[in-house]
Amino acid sequence: MLVATNFHAFRGERHVLRGVSFDLGSGSCLQVTGANGAGKTTLLRALCGLVDLEEGTLSWRGASVARSDAAYHAELAYLGHDAPLKGDLPGRENVRYAVGLRRRLAGDEL
Repeated sequence: MLVATNFHAFRGERHVLRGVSFDLGSGSCLQVTGANGAGKTTLLRALCGLVDLEEGTLSWRGASVARSDAAYHAELAYLGHDAPLKGDLPGRENVRYAVGLRRRLAGDEL
């Protein structure tokens, strides 16, 4: 279970997350919708530890998640707006690059 409680975050001077809270049960999906600038990306980035919150807590499987929580981040994937593909690399090398950002790869892995 993933539980976000009272998330508050700013983008520059704009307060884009104001007390956002939700519980997401195991095996569930969460659809995040809203107008441009509503804070969707900020929320997703905050859940990944890529954006600092002014206030709020995040827990996963009943334990508080810290920015450096290796177990949480090992099971996490974030894909932003722009595809992180390198146009000059073939597909296999793009996957290898993306995985290599997260962990060390053996010579013939992938």
